[in-house]
Amino acid sequence: MTDREEQFKRFKEQKNGAGKKAEDRQRFKEKFYEEAEKRGLEITEDFSLAVDNLVLGNNLFITAPAGYGKSAFIDLVRSTYVGNMGVCGSTGIASANIRGVTLHSMFKLPLKGISKPTEFNEVAHSLTYGGKDKVLKNLDLLVIDEISMVKSYHLETVDKVLKNLRDDPFTPFGGCQVILVGDVGQLPPVVKSTGYENDFLKENFNGNPFFFSCSAYRTGNFQYIEFAKKL
Repeated sequence: MTDREEQFKRFKEQKNGAGKKAEDRQRFKEKFYEEAEKRGLEITEDFSLAVDNLVLGNNLFITAPAGYGKSAFIDLVRSTYVGNMGVCGSTGIASANIRGVTLHSMFKLPLKGISKPTEFNEVAHSLTYGGKDKVLKNLDLLVIDEISMVKSYHLETVDKVLKNLRDDPFTPFGGCQVILVGDVGQLPPVVKSTGYENDFLKENFNGNPFFFSCSAYRTGNFQYIEFAKKL
């Protein structure tokens, strides 16, 4: 097969895949509202806005104080989503509350933070030959809860891993749709005041440990949605 034929084949596959994803998202929307009605859950304007953005394929940052439906929304999406979905939290408690896994487990992030100059790139490329290749390659949607505690370089690593595994270095998160959920007014990332991690953040993220300071967040074009009504 010539290079031109290979390019045409890849383009055709992408086009067909995009069409199927659009159909799946529309089916998800229908199932979402049906399931919400069964549960007697009020669909607020903010919920509807989030669903509409999901159907459009946009990345989302959903925020609200406790009790405003963030976990309920995640559970409803999990129950009705059509496609391959990964759900994780920034901590063990957060992941248990949404019946997911920790972000560190899913992406093999170091638990104690970055500790040496080469570790950032090592982690970003470590899954290329790891056992979770297929799971991450085929993800359509990734949900990260309690995003306020996720460090800037951790979200950057997630972006790099997905780009590498999916052989798509130019699309944010390798083309995987991402929902970030949390309240930045709650717990911040835990970073030591001294040591290599602190120096690394200063050199690469202007000393800002929050997730929104990394290029992955900026290029991901996340739509900001605040749940304003308490459930």
